[in-house]
Amino acid sequence: MRLRLLPALLLLGSCTLGPDYERPEMTLPDTHRGSEISPQEAAELAELEWWTVFGDPVLEELITTALRENRDLLIATARIEEARARARVARGERYPVIGIDGEALRELDSGDESSADTFTLTATAAWDTDLWGRLRRADEAARARLLEAIEIRRGVILSLVGDVSRAYFELRDLDRRLAVTLGTVSTRRDALEIAILRFEGGLTSQLEVRQAETELAAAEALAPVLALLRAEKENEISLLLGRFPGKILRGKDLEEQVIPPEVPPGLPSELLQRRPDVRAAEQQLIAANAEVGIAVANLYPQLVLSGFGGSESEELGSLLSSGTGIWELVANLTAPIWQGGRLRAGVEASRARFEQAVLAYEESILQACGEVSNGLVSVRASQESLESTLRLELAARQYLELANLQYANGVVAYLDVLDAQRQLFSAELDLSEETRNRLISVVDLYLALGGGWQAAETVADLQPPPTPDTR
Repeated sequence: MRLRLLPALLLLGSCTLGPDYERPEMTLPDTHRGSEISPQEAAELAELEWWTVFGDPVLEELITTALRENRDLLIATARIEEARARARVARGERYPVIGIDGEALRELDSGDESSADTFTLTATAAWDTDLWGRLRRADEAARARLLEAIEIRRGVILSLVGDVSRAYFELRDLDRRLAVTLGTVSTRRDALEIAILRFEGGLTSQLEVRQAETELAAAEALAPVLALLRAEKENEISLLLGRFPGKILRGKDLEEQVIPPEVPPGLPSELLQRRPDVRAAEQQLIAANAEVGIAVANLYPQLVLSGFGGSESEELGSLLSSGTGIWELVANLTAPIWQGGRLRAGVEASRARFEQAVLAYEESILQACGEVSNGLVSVRASQESLESTLRLELAARQYLELANLQYANGVVAYLDVLDAQRQLFSAELDLSEETRNRLISVVDLYLALGGGWQAAETVADLQPPPTPDTR
């Protein structure tokens, strides 16, 4: 009679407790704040290998090396393998456990000192019928954790490409500023020699010599500082490449880098598909939702079917040929009656974790939209600042030419020449920094858009791990 209940109980195995996942509704703005491009005009540049738009093959090679050798990325890849193995473990829990048992027993009779041998060979099996979907929800949560690990790795790729690009442009900026400084040192040494000759010839006072010496010392003091910063930046890039500190190859000069005229941001909703951090947050949410189902299923009975079948014989040689057949089938139904509220508290805790995951997912979307808006504003502001600095550098250069001419003709004092030199020196340094800032603003915007991480894996010849087998 009890066995007749098994089909009905097993039919319940199609039941899965807990809520099925639904993406939380969140009203997104129609466009990004700071965007002047309509959705129809927004080409999908964020899906391209955006680091190639700068036209520097050395930068591309550095990024390729980093994607192949960076230790953080290798760690993220190893974590995917761990998550994949855990997903296989969770999936394996849904299937029967089958084994073989063998036993050899000798019993001694102390009365007549006789013995009896018994040999047994059986096949064993046990299967959790998963009446309420507890194991299916665990499988669902493990698969979500695997996909989360994949998205985290993609996020590492995105950050790594951005870090290498930023550091490379900062290195080229330091190269440029050091070159400007050394050129200024050379110019001011010549000016000092001229000031000394004019003083010795009685044409000027010693004041001009001291002024020239002061300006030369200021430029000379800056050079070693920039050299130190440049060495530290090379070491930083070496670490990103997974190498020991060393020299870094250079490609195009800072001013030769190609700056894209516009970076279409696309629609805010596209961040849900492009940003690895948003996608990872959603997988966390999916896992938390499945864990609610696990906690709810723990409140209900569990049915485990187990049994064995085999042969028993007094002779080892006849165990398989003429042994006595033995078998047993057990249906073990267990149900929680009272556990001091532990199981219901577990349900409440899982639901609280789910609510936290919902808020974290929504926060990741807000953060993404904020970063895109900041990136758009930064790109526009950096372009305006660069254009102003270009005009300033040109004006300072013309000012110095005019000051030198008028000083030679005795119209202005040497102090005016020194002032013009200082302004040109400062303008040249500012121009280098603003060019760097403009390039980095483009990098930051692409990162905010979540662009290029798919292409990055192709560049590094690193294909994303396949999704787990759900058959």
